[in-house]
Amino acid sequence: MQDQERREHARVPFVVPVNVSYNRNTLKGFWTHDVSEGGLRLEFLPIPISTRVKLIVPIGNDSSAHHHVVDAEVVWRTFKTTGIRFIDPPDEVLEFIRRAVKQFN
Repeated sequence: MQDQERREHARVPFVVPVNVSYNRNTLKGFWTHDVSEGGLRLEFLPIPISTRVKLIVPIGNDSSAHHHVVDAEVVWRTFKTTGIRFIDPPDEVLEFIRRAVKQFN
């Protein structure tokens, strides 16, 4: 609960596969756990902290999901998950997240 209190943005469950591009490499099919306006948590990524990445994220319902590219940075890692902070995410992505947070709360 302490983590929730220090977070700037509310997190909600968000489970989708994303692709991660960095240094001319693309890692495919990493599953997210949750999302907020500030970033997301996904399964462990073998990428160093502070690395800038591009996330390819499906946004929308299953039948009409559009893939959006979001600039981001790896900000923390554990043995099981990785924290990613968004860097100037597209408005469409932010609006989707805001709707999801509103529906979940």
